[in-house]
Amino acid sequence: MSEKPEWLAAAERQMQGEMLAGQRFIAENDPAYMEGLSAFLAGLFGRSDNLVSAQMREMLILAVQASSANWDIVRSHIRRALAIDVPPKMILETLEIAGMAGGAGALYGGAAILGEELEATGRSFE
Repeated sequence: MSEKPEWLAAAERQMQGEMLAGQRFIAENDPAYMEGLSAFLAGLFGRSDNLVSAQMREMLILAVQASSANWDIVRSHIRRALAIDVPPKMILETLEIAGMAGGAGALYGGAAILGEELEATGRSFE
């Protein structure tokens, strides 16, 4: 893409710079699909009448993705959660709950990523 369309710039802002490689590939190779998907997600997450907070939304998505062992997405949502000041303990508790559905691997894999992201940002667990 030579010049970034506004819908893509808006999607990147909404994702706080955490666009996955697959999302970028689709945006470059099937922009009409990605534009439609981005509009759908903006309508879902950007509504003014949402009852689920941004923090809770990140924890729900994180639990589902960890229990499915989608590690790139888990990393992305841990980063997003940290960026909106979700306490690391809440992230770990969410991963512990995900471990009930997804097995110990969901917990251990997610916990390893949480540790890496805390170290990368210089944050402590507390």
